[in-house]
Amino acid sequence: MEDKQTLFEINTAIIELMSQKDRHLKLAHDFSFFAGLTRQVRFHQNEAEYLQNRIDKLTEQKFKILNQSQKQFLSLEEVNG
Repeated sequence: MEDKQTLFEINTAIIELMSQKDRHLKLAHDFSFFAGLTRQVRFHQNEAEYLQNRIDKLTEQKFKILNQSQKQFLSLEEVNG
């Protein structure tokens, strides 16, 4: 039960981070059409990259939980025959 709640929280965080990342990428794209806004473009690209790293770490954590849950399930199946 605790794993389900944790997975729900991780998935919710991933969705929010992906939304933020998409906004930064859109802003970087929009600013790229205007001369003199390279700093803003770079800032939003860096933010998007930072958010992607956070998404990757959360996804890794999610898979660890899923793998552990699967191992626990398989060991219970083994015990129950």
